[in-house]
Amino acid sequence: MKKTGSKPEIPHQNRDRFPCQAAVAFRTRAIRGFVILAIVAYTLGFYACEWRPLSEAFQRPVRRFEIFPLVLLPDQIVSQWTGSHGEIALGDRIPALATAFIMLFAAFWWGSWILVGLRLENRLTRGENGPLAILIGLAVSSHLILISGLVGLYWTRWLLRFWVVVPLAVATWTLLRKLFAQRVWNPRGAGLKWSMRSSNANATGWKDSGDASTFPDRLIFTGALIVFGTLLVLAAVLPPTDFDVREYHLQAPKEFFQIGAVTFLPHNVYANMPLGAEMHVLGAMVLLGDIWNGALAGKLIIGLYAVAGAWLVSVFTSRYFGSVAGLAAAGIFITTPWVISVSSAGLVDIALAVMVFAGFVVIWETLGCSELAKRGGKFFSPSTDAKGTLELPQSAVGDVGLEGTQKLSAIFAAGLLAGGTASLKYTGLAYGAVPMAILAGHLLWRNVRDVKTLIIGILLFVLGLGLAGGGWYLKNLVLAGNPVYPLGYALFDGHNWDAAKAARWHRVHSPPGFTAFTLAKDFLRVTLTSDWQGALVAPFAVLGAVKLRRNRLVFHTLVQVGWIFLIWWFFTHRIDRFWLPILPFLCVLCGPGFATLDELRLRWLGRLVVLTAIVWSLLVVTSGAAVYNRFLAPLAELWNDPARIGQEHVLLNELYSRLPHDAKLLSVGEAAVFDLRMPVLYATCFDDQPWERMTKGKPPEEIHHELKMQKIAYVYVNWLEIARYRSPGNYGFTDFVQPAQFRELVKAGVLVPALMPADTPNQLFLVK
Repeated sequence: MKKTGSKPEIPHQNRDRFPCQAAVAFRTRAIRGFVILAIVAYTLGFYACEWRPLSEAFQRPVRRFEIFPLVLLPDQIVSQWTGSHGEIALGDRIPALATAFIMLFAAFWWGSWILVGLRLENRLTRGENGPLAILIGLAVSSHLILISGLVGLYWTRWLLRFWVVVPLAVATWTLLRKLFAQRVWNPRGAGLKWSMRSSNANATGWKDSGDASTFPDRLIFTGALIVFGTLLVLAAVLPPTDFDVREYHLQAPKEFFQIGAVTFLPHNVYANMPLGAEMHVLGAMVLLGDIWNGALAGKLIIGLYAVAGAWLVSVFTSRYFGSVAGLAAAGIFITTPWVISVSSAGLVDIALAVMVFAGFVVIWETLGCSELAKRGGKFFSPSTDAKGTLELPQSAVGDVGLEGTQKLSAIFAAGLLAGGTASLKYTGLAYGAVPMAILAGHLLWRNVRDVKTLIIGILLFVLGLGLAGGGWYLKNLVLAGNPVYPLGYALFDGHNWDAAKAARWHRVHSPPGFTAFTLAKDFLRVTLTSDWQGALVAPFAVLGAVKLRRNRLVFHTLVQVGWIFLIWWFFTHRIDRFWLPILPFLCVLCGPGFATLDELRLRWLGRLVVLTAIVWSLLVVTSGAAVYNRFLAPLAELWNDPARIGQEHVLLNELYSRLPHDAKLLSVGEAAVFDLRMPVLYATCFDDQPWERMTKGKPPEEIHHELKMQKIAYVYVNWLEIARYRSPGNYGFTDFVQPAQFRELVKAGVLVPALMPADTPNQLFLVK
């Protein structure tokens, strides 16, 4: 008679387990092999892609890997950083650096008090409070500069002094009081109630590997953050090179400063669109009383949005996926060449990306975690602890009793950040404000299930949006007759705009096609072939999304990515940098994607790929391929550097010293006029040209009289720009401007040709 559990049954049980263990081992090896193959294939394909910017520059196909030999020539790279004779000068940046950091400190201080006043600082981690305070403070200060500037910059000057002096005075007084009391400095002494909660709450059940084996990973990404952050500051405080920046991102604040008020500019259509980030430029100009140092200070503030973004990406990712994942996410973000290229140039696309991401973080942390706790953690992946229960962040547990007023405070804070996005660009409404409103309303309703509270929340969101960004739309409604000028002409019309201009604008700013092939090509462009894309974003984001495919936070992150991509593809003309608001969300996925390689015992592969990508990005940035790299050269040389502004602009600035102070330049075709020191009359290609207005249908004598009445000393004609605008598929330019006009006026003795560089078809005329 057999006994239950006798020895003959034990081998049978073991035989049942062996195939299962073998299957698991085989599955693990298969996954590891597939991951290795996928990452290696993408990496090789990435570096083998043709590099369009350099291919155009060298007029031959250039592959990305061809920049690696520069590792052997560091002296040639460093020699580009200094002056023409090897000069090194950093002291001339001090006024701009000091002004920028003082304005950032003031924004941080006021933003912190807004969070404290809304009772939200304890609902965020200690690390999240910092970047969110800075971003909220920047959004509010930008809007205050706009509102006061509409009245006159005299009031802006006093407002900015108050905005800056109060935080400095309070901080100084608090520091002195603590020092005299022989106490160690504590931020709480300034009235900031920072949450001391750990940022590594492991809310998704993710195990944060904090042992010594992760030290190389921490060292790599920390070193990358320091190096690339320093390069970003050095590049952002340099004079601008980008056409759009010299045409309106810095030119519009310069004109507002010269006029003495923020107003409608009929000759620059771009200057009448939302310029929230550019208000920091105007504020710095007002504080310093100087156009040029103020421009550099404001340009640096625009660049430092990227640093705030890396900070926020790091702490947010760390909270849910561990500190290594957080460092990886921030490191991948800051080492993507797009980030430093756009931010250091003075363009605002990364600032927009950071503000959109900040709004998502505020909504998720203050409302999403609350619903998570009520639903028992179902928002996250089914990872469990040893007892079989889902792990939740401490803040989420505390949010169960979150009062209704605090939920509404969170909605108002989200509205402020939505206003910040709407103040940066019109696309900020679609990229940020609309999805923020949908997500906030959805989570608020799931939390309270009360129609009255939902209505109040909607009103508070709209109020916050209006207080941080609504002034731009109100300004255009009053001054231009169109709140979204120059868009929406069929609905609102608009001053100095007509159906022909609107049609031309719509033609060149519309998507170029909607075929499946175009969609696939553009998706491939975003993930692989984009000019300054990084080698780490796509593979690690995909790996993180697949690993955490059941994670509710990852689901919402992917929804944001899909929303922005579809808006970019369906409603814009698909310029590469317009999709960059996707980047912070992808980098959140990159963090756990990189950490997954450790679980798969592929740490060696991750470090090899990361180090290769960092070296490549470092060469791209320091060699000048993606960034103006005169990091150490004297500013006096850079302001008139022919390689930056062209020999013709250098000549025009030299002529200015010989002219009466009220003499003006009339520019025809050239709209990137920020670097010109003399007063200039110009117009963008979409606006009415001053030359056409002054000369059309008039005889030479009357034209001469009009030019003298307008105090025009020189007429500069940029035929290269005119030809570019008139090329097929480009923006277009009025047919009125023709070479024959100028030849006739020269014969009539109205204009006298001036000497120009021999290698240019452009012309300069002296008004006789």
